Amino acid sequence: MEPIAKPGQRRNPVAPDARIPLLLILCALLTGCGLDSQVSVRGEPPAASEAARPALSVDYGYSRDDELRINHLQVKGTHNSYHRRPAFSLFSEHNYEQAPLDVQLGEYGVRAVELDIHPSSRGYEVYHLPVIDSRSTCALLVDCLAVLKNWSDSNPGHHPLFVWIEPKDELGGGVFDMDALDAEILSVWPEDRLVTPALVKGSHGSVREAIVERGWPTLGQVRGRAMFMLLDRGRQRDAYLRGERGPGALDGRVLFVHANPADFDAPFAAVAKIDDPSSRHIPVALAKGIIVGSNIGSASRSDEGNLRKLRAGLRSGSHLLTGDFPAPVKGRSYWFKMPGGTPSRCNPITAPGNCSSLDVEDPSVLRRGRQVPGD
Repeated sequence: MEPIAKPGQRRNPVAPDARIPLLLILCALLTGCGLDSQVSVRGEPPAASEAARPALSVDYGYSRDDELRINHLQVKGTHNSYHRRPAFSLFSEHNYEQAPLDVQLGEYGVRAVELDIHPSSRGYEVYHLPVIDSRSTCALLVDCLAVLKNWSDSNPGHHPLFVWIEPKDELGGGVFDMDALDAEILSVWPEDRLVTPALVKGSHGSVREAIVERGWPTLGQVRGRAMFMLLDRGRQRDAYLRGERGPGALDGRVLFVHANPADFDAPFAAVAKIDDPSSRHIPVALAKGIIVGSNIGSASRSDEGNLRKLRAGLRSGSHLLTGDFPAPVKGRSYWFKMPGGTPSRCNPITAPGNCSSLDVEDPSVLRRGRQVPGD
């Protein structure tokens, strides 16, 4: 195995034996899904990662920060959060445009994002599909993460940001180098600014055991942090777990991994992407303390259909509701505004009584806080 890249070090995240055969590339080109000819705008370099906050706790004046926990939230998210409309949209589901990530966070109240990654010699690139849908507001994963980090540095009182990372391997490029993925994230977001499996697990035997016996960390423990989750249901997820499904499956890892319904009691089970907000699996996941994400608001769906999906998602208690329209769009009546959110709200299923959206996040205190000695 290659040595793990040090934070900030770039190397090819694809193992040498995972190169795409030339014949497969030619076939892909002939079928309209060719190699990357990405047209994208790169974000600022991740210089902000050097501006780490002092190692002190911060009191933002939230009276319930020692009571409310991560799974008590319901937040607004975007699907393919980097996405720019193709010059020529061949499919209706590609016909939408997302604002830059910091605009989504600052102006639209987005707190959950999805980033599709593709391995390359430059590191992990971010776009949807080669050639036909390859435009992005941030070219590389580290660029996207730097935009998120810069906004977080300027708004330290925010509740955790949730980041789905989806490995894209349509061309059969082999298993990704997951050590390199962890290293790229840590090159921008230091561990003390993350909600990691280790933080949740603590002294318990596994992440699942910790969630059942103690619960998720409180908001007071994790303000100003980001939580990364791997969105894959098969071989990339298994590779990230190193083939391990026992209590130590996520030891030393940065990301949580998607749990299929059959895995809800597995030692690593903490998050799940259940696309259908009406799924019968959501109440089961919520009862087990699992963070659930669902899809609402697709460009390929009618406004009426999107509204039905949104209502189902809001009722279901799914924590992370992601869609294509976080703000008004010309020609469409549908867009997602969190009811009573500031911008997020208390989860209607999992939050304790008398919880207020201002207990979750108050725009007036995002940028201020009083430093106090840590434990």
